Amino acid sequence: DIVFVGEGKLDQQTLYGKAPYGIAKIAKKHNKKVIGIFAMSDLDVHLELIDELYVIVPTYADQMTSMNKPEETLIKMLEDIKID
Repeated sequence: DIVFVGEGKLDQQTLYGKAPYGIAKIAKKHNKKVIGIFAMSDLDVHLELIDELYVIVPTYADQMTSMNKPEETLIKMLEDIKID
């Protein structure tokens, strides 16, 4: 019932056919909740296909910390995701 999508960087290329966007489109056709997980984002827009968006940098860590301690920063972010 929930589909997780993600990649290293959410940017304009994501909106032009990269896997997370394509998977989100399919999930929405089947009325599934979509949670997006990204290391960074260049987009300041709300994506209609993603119900919840989580971005590690800068919310959970700066870029250097995220790159040096990826497991630690990912776990920190995952702790905030609440699945209903």
